[in-house]
Amino acid sequence: MSDVIVDKNATSKISLGIIANKRKYKLDNAAEGFSLMSSRKIPCVFKIACTLKEKVDVKKLHKALANILPRFPYFRVSIKKGFIWGKWITNLSIPEIMPVGQYTNQYIPIGRKKLLYRILVNQNRIAIECHHSLTDGHGGLIFLNSLIAEYFNIKKTEIDNWENIFNSKKEPDFQEFENAFDQHYKRKVKRKSTRFGKKSFNIPFKTEPPGVIHTSKVTVSVKEVKQKAKEFNVSITGFLSALYMDSLKTIQEDICKNKTRRMKPIRLNVPVNLRRVLPSITMRNFTLCVTPNIDPKKKQLTLKEIVLQVNDCLKNKIIPETFYQMIARNTRSLSSPIMQIAPFQVKRFFARKGYYFFRTPYYGGILTNLGQITLPKSLTDRIDNYDIVIGPGPVNKVRVGVASFENKLILTFSRVIKEPILAEVFCKKLGEQNVDFNLEPYKIS
Repeated sequence: MSDVIVDKNATSKISLGIIANKRKYKLDNAAEGFSLMSSRKIPCVFKIACTLKEKVDVKKLHKALANILPRFPYFRVSIKKGFIWGKWITNLSIPEIMPVGQYTNQYIPIGRKKLLYRILVNQNRIAIECHHSLTDGHGGLIFLNSLIAEYFNIKKTEIDNWENIFNSKKEPDFQEFENAFDQHYKRKVKRKSTRFGKKSFNIPFKTEPPGVIHTSKVTVSVKEVKQKAKEFNVSITGFLSALYMDSLKTIQEDICKNKTRRMKPIRLNVPVNLRRVLPSITMRNFTLCVTPNIDPKKKQLTLKEIVLQVNDCLKNKIIPETFYQMIARNTRSLSSPIMQIAPFQVKRFFARKGYYFFRTPYYGGILTNLGQITLPKSLTDRIDNYDIVIGPGPVNKVRVGVASFENKLILTFSRVIKEPILAEVFCKKLGEQNVDFNLEPYKIS
């Protein structure tokens, strides 16, 4: 790969943050949590990829990357580990554009000289792999789309509408830097417990060594899925979440046939982009999860009944009051006296233990939906599809990312087990609903 040449002096002031000479500033709530948990076994990395209709010109992509970096100063940072907490510290390094490795969503080390994302290119695909401490899917998608727009702008494609992408020639809005969790923290809101009682069903297959992540890709028609969701009177996310949970129910029933295992509740984490619920334009993390659940032991649930339960959860939980309570709980936990005096290494030890024993065992997977991605027509004509890969972990061994572009909806099943069992059962459920699909191993090229 060719080196990128950029005038660091020209970009340094804007890259330092809101105040030009402020080189360090506080991590937001999500960054604190993800930086504590992150390890080779729990990478906390997601990937968003865009497939173009032409081969990528890497030299022009390098130039586009150098052009847009000043527009994203809040991403030009590393985490410096302090004695008590980590802090954001400015890092003006130019990220290298890398070829694709054997496995996706590889661990991104945290350190004062380490950027928290990487750009990957192979043939006609451009991808960003991002540590979740830096941003969420919303921020990652805007960065990727802005890079692609600048790339085609360099190739003399006129961009007729910059509404959903950032123009490299414009200054960042100071509100893009904000810790939105702090902005929406209300002291008078009561802290609400999220204890679920019994642990959720998780697929009990043997995990691969750290760093080995397998993927399967399922492509369906947006129109077909939307029509099927409409028949159930739910959103696309609600319909796909119900199919996911129904698939886990089927897998558990098959495993429990010999009666040596007890049936467990089935729960799913569904991340919600809080910018759609609470006012914010932050480019930091601003996502929390709702958790629909079913209890297979009570009765033989049909798909329609599961869809209704999931829909009730999404409708009743995706409201401001729910997230104010979650924000209050998380903020108070992080600001407790013990957390304020405990050394970083001690907090990291207990955070990782909490991941294994008090957090992920209480849900059986994650379904992240980026939603319908829209771009100016001049770009739409040059792009084939998008997909998102959510990094699985040693407890929730399979996770699902969803992205829609034009009439293609792509579900990516990422797993740390060899067997593509969830993708196969899920596709069988799609077939039973008369939804055509194409299941294939995930390929970057």
